[in-house]
Amino acid sequence: MELLETAEKWNVNILAENFNRMCIPGTYWVDNAADLAELVKYVNHPLLHACWDTGHGNMVETPQDEALEIIGDEVYALHVQDNMGDIDTHIAPYFGTMDVESLMRGLEKIDYKGYFTFEACNIFVDPPGNRNQKASVPVALRIEAEKFLYQIGKIILSEHNCFEE
Repeated sequence: MELLETAEKWNVNILAENFNRMCIPGTYWVDNAADLAELVKYVNHPLLHACWDTGHGNMVETPQDEALEIIGDEVYALHVQDNMGDIDTHIAPYFGTMDVESLMRGLEKIDYKGYFTFEACNIFVDPPGNRNQKASVPVALRIEAEKFLYQIGKIILSEHNCFEE
């Protein structure tokens, strides 16, 4: 595969991410932990690993901790976000239905040492029919929203004794 040859040339990891339950005819998305683990195992390349997206994981039946155990030490990155379990809304943890405690149990079980990276970009939700509404949110308010997201992460990680400044 050309992509893996390029990864070898530059010594970079490629991460396959679990996706959500999209249904596009003729297309398959890796939308669960078992399939993601099988993909990494099948390709069997030292530079191919997994990125676990918590919001996408929230849209399938497997609890976060069980899903992470299935993938195990192949999890090299996280996209931390939440939703209501039906649509991939990319909201902050605790603003949806994701079980944060299950996520943290899973990360502890696999001894995850990577970054706790937020992908919760929809702090300000677009009004229906108006995709440009975010542009009217003052920059100062956006900065405060990012600080709030940081505090959410700090609390989650501190409660599990793994927060580092």
